[in-house]
Amino acid sequence: MSTTIPKRQRVKDGDILAIPIGHELYAFGRVIDGAIAVYNYTSEDMNKLPDLDDRYFLFIVPVYKNVLSSGHWPRVGRDPLQLGLPLYFKRDPLSGNYSIYNCENDSETQSSEKECWGMESLAAWHKEVVEDRILSSLAGKRSEWIYDDKWIPYPIRYSDNGTATMVADKAIK
Repeated sequence: MSTTIPKRQRVKDGDILAIPIGHELYAFGRVIDGAIAVYNYTSEDMNKLPDLDDRYFLFIVPVYKNVLSSGHWPRVGRDPLQLGLPLYFKRDPLSGNYSIYNCENDSETQSSEKECWGMESLAAWHKEVVEDRILSSLAGKRSEWIYDDKWIPYPIRYSDNGTATMVADKAIK
């Protein structure tokens, strides 16, 4: 029995990748500036893309560069709308202080823990962790990678002009 090694690929903002999450089942993610925005959509056909008029994402997380370029998540389409990244939170491991990080202008603002609730932590994710989180999100469960209920990030919806909005009423409980 031989294993096929995926062909490496170059990805750029707007590329849509098929993410295998089970036997003959795919989720889809859109590349946004080194992060993957996972659509709230699955298909048994990796070429049946999500509706690009509904840019509703389960989550958007930064990933390691090799996750996107390895070819394990093949490029299957393109979304031409320019999208920006949402705000992320950071926690200083020494002081325990929180801040909100804006990727668009590379700025950081001190904040309280409560102000960060519903945001993603600014950390790069591995392929397997993203895939596990997709399965948990689709099942309506908290992923083992989310440690506390207050840190369950809100899904993100983008408007036609590329503005991100957190959808608090759609958060997984």
